Amino acid sequence: MKFFASPLALLRRSVRQADDTANRIDVAKDDTSAGHRALAATPNPLLAVTELDDRVVVSLNLQGAVAPAELRSLGQQLIDLVQRAGARCLVVDLSGVSQLGSEALNQLIDTNCHARAAGTRLMLDNLSEPLLEVFRITRLDRLFDISEPT
Repeated sequence: MKFFASPLALLRRSVRQADDTANRIDVAKDDTSAGHRALAATPNPLLAVTELDDRVVVSLNLQGAVAPAELRSLGQQLIDLVQRAGARCLVVDLSGVSQLGSEALNQLIDTNCHARAAGTRLMLDNLSEPLLEVFRITRLDRLFDISEPT
């Protein structure tokens, strides 16, 4: 499905500003607990990042309307995280998300393409039933690795 995201990625690259360093994610080791560390990032109320062994868990909080510029910044942070963390699995926890617009879906698709290219498995977790239905209708459930609801 790389053909699906390539034109989108080219369009995003042409729109992005040259210096996007204000929203970069930095990796910081925390030796307070064995096997667990928090990844410090530029303060962003839309996401929280934690590393557990060989997995990086990103909890998204997209309640209400989020500006497209904020979503593009969030997408770039996810891509940076895939490239910098070096984890085998990136888990995106969507329990704090009630709905996803087209821009948010585009960012997830773009992140998935970068993750596959980097050899990282992107997994979507804790989707609500309406969100899961959106992924089924749009057939994005075939593109993403979605954990089954318990």
